[in-house]
Amino acid sequence: MAGTTYLEDFGDAVARGLAARVSRRSAIGRIGRGAVAVSLGGAGAALFAPNAAATSCTGVNSTRCECLVGGSNSCPSDTCACGWWCVSDATCASGHKFWTDCCGGCNDGANCACVYDCVDGALRPYCCNLKEWGCGCGTVGSQYSHIKCRIHTCGSCSPGTNC
Repeated sequence: MAGTTYLEDFGDAVARGLAARVSRRSAIGRIGRGAVAVSLGGAGAALFAPNAAATSCTGVNSTRCECLVGGSNSCPSDTCACGWWCVSDATCASGHKFWTDCCGGCNDGANCACVYDCVDGALRPYCCNLKEWGCGCGTVGSQYSHIKCRIHTCGSCSPGTNC
């Protein structure tokens, strides 16, 4: 760009690259976890260390429940809806899709594994990701803090909103 320094151009390229690979939701969650880890020192770093099984997954979002529950797009019986977010989606008549996390049934994260997503074929986390929002069932750090899978529905909402 004319009139900008090399450092500004580099910073812009880095910011655009991150924006293309990391969702706003996961960025906010990572920043929050990082702030907590820094405030707790070494204990905080150990608390938020990634699970070894999750690092081999190719997708970052949890697997779809329909891939686990015989094609049913609903939370499994040993889980509960623990948070949602809205995105723009042209496949929905409304133009918007809600994604809802289903937490629980993960043996406090011991069941963490990568499973193949039946829709897009990505190797996605199952019982590895942690609940990030205060709404829905359970509390962060409880037996319902690990996300088993997620469900989706089309509806009217504002993209970028979450609970």
